[in-house]
Amino acid sequence: MALLITTIVLFLITMFAAVVYLSNRGRHKVFIVLPFFTFVLLVFGMFTKISANEVGIIYDDRSGVQDEVKYEGFQVKSIFEHITKISTTNKTAQTATTGQTEDAIYASFEITIIYRIDAENAGKFFKKTGASDISNDQLNSLVKQALQSSTIHYSIYDILGGELENTRNEFYENLATLLSDQYFISLVSVSFDDIDAGATIETIIQDKGEALQQIEIALAEQEKARVEAETILIQAQAQADAVEIAAAAEAVKIAAEKEAVADLFSYYQAQLPNLTDAEIAQIVLNVLYYSTWDGVLPDIISDGTGIIVNP
Repeated sequence: MALLITTIVLFLITMFAAVVYLSNRGRHKVFIVLPFFTFVLLVFGMFTKISANEVGIIYDDRSGVQDEVKYEGFQVKSIFEHITKISTTNKTAQTATTGQTEDAIYASFEITIIYRIDAENAGKFFKKTGASDISNDQLNSLVKQALQSSTIHYSIYDILGGELENTRNEFYENLATLLSDQYFISLVSVSFDDIDAGATIETIIQDKGEALQQIEIALAEQEKARVEAETILIQAQAQADAVEIAAAAEAVKIAAEKEAVADLFSYYQAQLPNLTDAEIAQIVLNVLYYSTWDGVLPDIISDGTGIIVNP
């Protein structure tokens, strides 16, 4: 609109000058068309350039902010349209706020947030904020609301312990919904950089951690003692099994030897039917003796009445 008004003013000024000049000088009336060339200025208001990773928000003097946007590149527009450029790249914001836990403890959170304004929602975002980015006050208000909705479900000890990731996930879901519903912003990620629950709580948690560590050490020692005791029992059982197996093997050996002697006795009894059992038994003993004799004579032999040395 400013360009159009400027062009009209220039046209009127140049037209007035041309009329005065022609009436005084008597020039050719063709100079009267020269003021109309001022409308060439309007051509410069009919084009715009949108840079990479940007989107152009259209404000029309006749109908206000448009949902339609201008995308990257050289674009044609109306002279009544004004373009506000908004970046569509990821943006980072860091904020600090507090959240109340289930056990009525207020903890301070330092949070990093990454978000972006998508091209298709840029017009809606601009209608809400009238700016190219969300303000710190607007963002902090949503962050506090989303955080409180998350931390109230957990105790401070859970948040600083095993439930930290669940708390962060709930906070992400809550904040993503709020940003999308109220400002048409897409949330990329969130992180808890630091959580401060106060010196008293941190001391309690530290003492609790040390106590749990001592319990784990005691349990480990008990487990070690149990394993050692089981090892001793296993070794004792193995020794008992070995003794039992050896006894069984000896019994088998004795039984086999008895069976061999009986077979040998039966053999000589069949071969020498004229001999008595005592005589056959003596033969069996002689056979067994010489079958196991290593051929070495003793150094001393006694016949019952005297001693013979080195026979």
